[in-house]
Amino acid sequence: MNAVRSTSRDATMTRKGSRRINRTLAGIALLLGATVGFTGCADDKGLSDEELLGAATVAILTQPSGWQKIEPGADSISIPVQGSTTRTFSYTPGCSARPGTTSQYAFFVKPGDSNLLIHFMGGGACWDADNCTGSTETGTYIPELSVIASLDREIVASRVATGILSSTNTANPVSTYTKVYIPYCTGDIHWGAKDTTYTDPVTGNPTTIQHRGFHNFLAVLKYLQSNYPSSQLGKVVVTGQSAGGYGAVFNFPYIKETYRSNSTYLIVDAAAGVQSSSSQSQSIANWGAGPNAPDWITGISSGGLSSITAGAFIRAVADHYSSTKVAQLTTAYDGAQRYFYNVGLLIDSNKSYVASSSMWGNSNGYDVADSNSCAWKSTMESYRSTAAGAANYRSFTAPGDLHVLTIGSRFFETTGSDSVVLSDWINLMISGSGSWTSKNCTSCSPPVTAQSSPSTLSCP
Repeated sequence: MNAVRSTSRDATMTRKGSRRINRTLAGIALLLGATVGFTGCADDKGLSDEELLGAATVAILTQPSGWQKIEPGADSISIPVQGSTTRTFSYTPGCSARPGTTSQYAFFVKPGDSNLLIHFMGGGACWDADNCTGSTETGTYIPELSVIASLDREIVASRVATGILSSTNTANPVSTYTKVYIPYCTGDIHWGAKDTTYTDPVTGNPTTIQHRGFHNFLAVLKYLQSNYPSSQLGKVVVTGQSAGGYGAVFNFPYIKETYRSNSTYLIVDAAAGVQSSSSQSQSIANWGAGPNAPDWITGISSGGLSSITAGAFIRAVADHYSSTKVAQLTTAYDGAQRYFYNVGLLIDSNKSYVASSSMWGNSNGYDVADSNSCAWKSTMESYRSTAAGAANYRSFTAPGDLHVLTIGSRFFETTGSDSVVLSDWINLMISGSGSWTSKNCTSCSPPVTAQSSPSTLSCP
């Protein structure tokens, strides 16, 4: 396969333009977990969730000052694993190739100091014909990079520059790091290595989706092996938001094996992993994720990937790499995570397909039945407790239902228990402070839902 190439053009995004694009692409793309058509909560700077979350991705893909675009082609990689056999993979990078899209892929690097930040982009997921194919109104993932990179937009730099990807805000503990940004356009939370054919519910035609997120990650890791060897680096911080959070924890073992001698840190943002058992097994099969599992870790196996809980997976990774500090972040009622849990339940129930955004409801979780919202919350807390069995794991649970906490001004304003600000908490983690402890809200500000309105959601 020829080297994959990705193009993007500079553009300006006005609030009016954003709303126009939202109407046009509603239901196709999720920007770091929030659908483009989603009417989300606005933060205190006046940006709604989809604008704020999309802005960071836009800023990278349109290559602001200092970012370099890398266009990988098909290749192979060998990854030595301590105490086990070397893992060797062949890979062919690419986006989903959903009809009407381009499969071109690229990732981005911003040189900095000798420390390294590896960031996995979010952007929804799909695992069934009804949300991988069909109408653009029912798609629950970003199918191509140009969906983002060619939109008419204005990069809201004052917001983007204050998140964990900032290179200028000194309150960001990783501001000076060399940064690697891994875009996402495959619907498989960076786990996939399979081209799967679905039957389009609108046309009835067979439609192949390239779930190649793991391939894309391997292309990045190959680049890092050649250009940023362990001996030239200090600390290595791996982060991911929403779908990228799952990509971060799943692929972290491969990164750690590459940087065995370096101090490493894993930050999982807005990826609690609550889903129905049917959706989990269907996803793993359709993404071809099983063979990609870091199966040298006790408790993780290729065949067990379809049943292991997110809490158990994180616990296994944290236990195996006991010198790595692991942080998991979420809000107590994360709307987008509740939405995706509900999408899985609707697919499991064989809901009749409707080529409309009403198929899944509002992606801020407003339409999710209260019983399902409460089930998501209790399961999230259960998984968190499981992961907390690892001595090197800490959690940060903020009040409310916002999705993704390390982006924009939220990183510097969101508090957990004891009024500890998230960016300061991450700084304690990376600096090695003994006062780095879990900060989970107690009064967690439940949202108003369609069912509970005008009151707030009430869970047992």
